[in-house]
Amino acid sequence: MKKWLALLMTAAMGLSAVGCGGTAEETTEAESTVAETSAETSAEETTAEVVKNVDAAALALYQSAVEKEATLTNKVEKAALSTIQSDGTKTQETKTDFHIKTTSVDGVEEMGVTGTLLQYGETADIEIYYKDGVIYERRGEEKMKQEYPFESALAYVDIMSSFHEQLAEDYFINLTMTQNADGSSRLDLTFSGPINGTQVDGNGTITVSADGYILEQKYEIVAELEYLGTAYTITQVLEGSLLEYGEAVQPVEFPDLSEYQELTTEEETQADGGTTQEGASEESTGSSAAN
Repeated sequence: MKKWLALLMTAAMGLSAVGCGGTAEETTEAESTVAETSAETSAEETTAEVVKNVDAAALALYQSAVEKEATLTNKVEKAALSTIQSDGTKTQETKTDFHIKTTSVDGVEEMGVTGTLLQYGETADIEIYYKDGVIYERRGEEKMKQEYPFESALAYVDIMSSFHEQLAEDYFINLTMTQNADGSSRLDLTFSGPINGTQVDGNGTITVSADGYILEQKYEIVAELEYLGTAYTITQVLEGSLLEYGEAVQPVEFPDLSEYQELTTEEETQADGGTTQEGASEESTGSSAAN
């Protein structure tokens, strides 16, 4: 299950050096190539001075809103991401669409996730639940469960927080703020910098509520990668909406969890295609710029 979740996150966050389907050895070589290419790109960019326009009030609001987003324990949100990878002759598209509810009452964390994953031309329904220290996952007719830390389970589907953790503030080239009539604020930003060793350029818009929470956000990201001698362009659109938060959030509704089977280490290896957990870590390490 761990490998499945890692691959799910890789697919969700894209910008993947292994998106072309290489082996673990090829992946290591690709990561080295990507890092070298990104380093060369960064070195070239330092030769030209970049004029930045980062409004201090806009930056302060962004910092506060991201911090509130990270500490919000009771929320319902939607997150969608489209990734298009092209080498100029063929294109591969990955799409994810998650509906995520997380709650924490008296230190007891629960989560319910439903959505879809489009990869390699096939669409899969996703259901993930978390209750009493156990993660439950339905994959087709398979229903599996395993003890898992809540923070780790949440990290696989909380696309927005994962992205914000990787987006360093010194990457901002432009950041401006506009006040809306309803008391909310709109932030517009452009950014450029290496994320997980991959040079990215992007822009985004964020709507922050009057009480300082991120209600809507959308980012468009472009990265140029080289994989085994072939140049790839990765284009992503990442969107998120905060639907409910605080006391308005109702408890997570769970299916019949008694139908889920415990996943042993041996069964996990078989379910993940015979790959060991060490191998799974090698495959997923550094595979995503925003992971």
